[in-house]
Amino acid sequence: MFSRIYALIILNILDFFFTNKLLSIGFTEGNPILDYIIGSGQSDTKLLYTKLLLVPILCFVLYVISQFRRNTRYLSLMIDILLITYGLINSLHIYIFLREGIFTF
Repeated sequence: MFSRIYALIILNILDFFFTNKLLSIGFTEGNPILDYIIGSGQSDTKLLYTKLLLVPILCFVLYVISQFRRNTRYLSLMIDILLITYGLINSLHIYIFLREGIFTF
């Protein structure tokens, strides 16, 4: 379970860098909750604290819960859903980067 939580944190960091780059060139945040938190979409400090601290803290809470519960099937399913979601979000970021010519391979 710890390796999946670690992967979730890595995907979150990638999402932060992709989102920060897209916001800096004029794109808007697609997540309405996060868009409300960061305001106009230009506050790097709020984005940093929200995206880079919230997910690792929640991952730590999930890990602690998993250590005290015998049946972690639902917890494991929730982590898998988050991994798939972050994978899709990062794939969308890469697609936008390639389509807009921000970077090429």
